[in-house]
Amino acid sequence: MGTKRFQDEKFNWYLSRNLFSSYYQELQPFLLKALRFSRLRLIKKNRILLLYIQLSMAKNLSGCYKAIQDGKKEIKRIKKKIHSEINEDKKVKLEQKLEGIQIRVFAHKNVVRIIKTIIDGIVWRNLKFDRSILRLIASNRITGYIDINEPGFRGVLNIAKSIVWHRKSVVIINDISNFLRVGDLTEISKLGILIHESKAKGRRVRNIFSLLQDIKKTSKMSKQSERLLKAQIAISHRKIFIDNDQTVKIRDLKVPFKNYLNDVKKIILKAKREGFCSKKISDYLVVSCQDLIQSIKLKRNGKIKDWTDFKTAEDWEKKDFILPFTNTDSFYKNEDFFIPNMTPYSIFPFASKICSELLSGRLILTARLNISKVYGYFEENGWGVDGTSVDEFVKRGQKVESLYPDIYEAYHYDETLCVLNRGRFNLSIPATLIFRIGMDFMAAATILLEAEEVFKQAVPFKDEMSAINILGERKTWK
Repeated sequence: MGTKRFQDEKFNWYLSRNLFSSYYQELQPFLLKALRFSRLRLIKKNRILLLYIQLSMAKNLSGCYKAIQDGKKEIKRIKKKIHSEINEDKKVKLEQKLEGIQIRVFAHKNVVRIIKTIIDGIVWRNLKFDRSILRLIASNRITGYIDINEPGFRGVLNIAKSIVWHRKSVVIINDISNFLRVGDLTEISKLGILIHESKAKGRRVRNIFSLLQDIKKTSKMSKQSERLLKAQIAISHRKIFIDNDQTVKIRDLKVPFKNYLNDVKKIILKAKREGFCSKKISDYLVVSCQDLIQSIKLKRNGKIKDWTDFKTAEDWEKKDFILPFTNTDSFYKNEDFFIPNMTPYSIFPFASKICSELLSGRLILTARLNISKVYGYFEENGWGVDGTSVDEFVKRGQKVESLYPDIYEAYHYDETLCVLNRGRFNLSIPATLIFRIGMDFMAAATILLEAEEVFKQAVPFKDEMSAINILGERKTWK
């Protein structure tokens, strides 16, 4: 079953208008410079430079959020005027004004997303690409807008400065990232990772130590404190709390991270020259890239007449289970629709300019994943496969052809997509792991390396749940 998923047309139109807007053109050099600066090796452990770049980003985020709030108020006001306006000429002018403000608000939201993704890169590097922990602490709702002049946020900044100067630790301001959604600050030192919450506008600090003291005094605990406690236990003791306070062990597997990132890089570079490139890079994966600006330039000059969206592999059948993935899936309309399973493009092993263009939407990078072929690959390598079909996937409530917010729901689909078996050994493979072939261009061979390692470590007749980290990733992401 071949499928195709699109963002809605209005979103795509806003995205293209944003790329050519004077506002984004003015900000683009700053965003690229910030991305390059954040990726420098000397930045990772330099606590003072890291704090400096975060303070700069927080200031810009605050300005963007203020512009978004003002824009939304203006949009509401103009819509009321349009509704009550009788004169058609005046109504047209008001609609044009409304459109301009909507594009401006969209541009500010886009800049917020890019800045937060740059900070996400800092988060991933300092947390050593610990995907299980990162996903856990990203599972809460976003806190809301940032205002650097608000007393509570200024209290957080003061605590951050104190930790940097007096404790000599690296500190990350949680609210300016997408992933850090537990506590207000994350401290990283030689002793480990410590999550802090600011209380009373920065006059008090709560962390695992103060929480344990509170527990001795009273058995009651707020949900916020409970989240902090469970996140800290997961970080320190390598186990994650799930339903009914059961725990799942985090297993760090020393297996290489096989991937197609070099092939993808070549596709991107060709697209930047020719406007578009599409290539089948494995039996189960087709990747295409379009450079929106370059393709428009070439089309205007008559050098290309049109471009196709995909080249579907000839040996793919209509009944095959095929899913599309694209970098624009990470372009959330609302920060609550952030997808923690997607690796941030700020750490991809490409040139900073390419990463910047993937973040802005100038480059549209799309993968088409044939899950039926992935099942076949597993079987060819000596594993039995009990796999979910496309019909079963849809029956479970997942829409293969989907728009927001269904994209968000599909990326969070964490149930078993297939079960690998060998004799009496069975290993459940979650959908989120197989989806990484389309999101992160991971090779299916990586999943088999993981399965072989788990098979070696398995205890006969014992069922065990675990969250798995592939340590080979650390050598891949930048």
